[in-house]
Amino acid sequence: MKHQLKAILSIKQKDDGNIYGDSLTSIFKSSNLKIVDIGSGNEMGPGIGNFSRLSNYINYFPCDPTINSSDNNKTWKSITYIQEAIWSESGTKLLNITRQPGLSSLLEPNQSVINTFNNHADYDIKSTLTIKTIKLTEAAEKYKFMDVGFLSLDTQGSELEILMSGQSLLETSVSGIYIETEFQELYKGQSLFSDIDTYLRKLGFVLFDVDRVLMRRQNYSPKHYSRKQISHCHCLYLKPIALIAELNKDIMVNKLEQLFVIAIANEHYDLAREICSIEPIRNLLFEKHGKSLLDQLDGYIYSRTQAIKHITRKYNPENELLSPLYKDRKYRYK
Repeated sequence: MKHQLKAILSIKQKDDGNIYGDSLTSIFKSSNLKIVDIGSGNEMGPGIGNFSRLSNYINYFPCDPTINSSDNNKTWKSITYIQEAIWSESGTKLLNITRQPGLSSLLEPNQSVINTFNNHADYDIKSTLTIKTIKLTEAAEKYKFMDVGFLSLDTQGSELEILMSGQSLLETSVSGIYIETEFQELYKGQSLFSDIDTYLRKLGFVLFDVDRVLMRRQNYSPKHYSRKQISHCHCLYLKPIALIAELNKDIMVNKLEQLFVIAIANEHYDLAREICSIEPIRNLLFEKHGKSLLDQLDGYIYSRTQAIKHITRKYNPENELLSPLYKDRKYRYK
């Protein structure tokens, strides 16, 4: 079932015109969306899987310079591999390589917190490595992505330092951010959800979605039911339409195109429809991409809705997708 769901929910594209229609294809190409993926090694970072069919370019940051970069995903028009870690300053820093490689961090694991969970051994430091670091703004200039539209950050506690090292990009270019934030101090001195949320809200970003990560306590017994404890989450932050609309006309249209693509890739179809429905934005997009843009979007959303309803019918009664509220606790035992 898991693989079936992934196949249906992934955006497949054999022929742009046949799948999306001319107007949708036009806006996807015109957006020229650039994505920067920070901290995923040679894996595809969280929150960007569906972009591969919609964006033209990705800048990819392996945190570990020993990783052999290879283009495993041929759907991107181009991929740039950068073997430097993003940090608050340029220079060198020690990378703590953990037993579970995905938990490696520039910060040291906080054993007093980690030991309260039953996967604490995953955070054991196997080795350390001195790596080069660079600020986000400096990397943008060096690797030519000053017009980046979307960031994906998963760096095990150093996310706030990375954001602050690229604040000018967040203020002028970035329309969406998918970022890991912690509720527990899993790494010493790390930023928490409240720190990142406060920082991004001050820059005008709005929290759109949260994917929670729950962990078992150390004294967990498989014989007894117990809810897990929230440890961290992945958050989707977007620039609101009103803030983008304050830009000059040419920049505004392109940033709205990028926000449109970001909304589609993250299945926030209400937002995509809103972008195509508000005046004068509506007319600007219609002039550039055709008056059938909204109709083609509605057709695409309808096809996605039918696929989702088909594969998730077990957990979604007929009226569930229309409910104004979704509550995690409603599906507690599923």
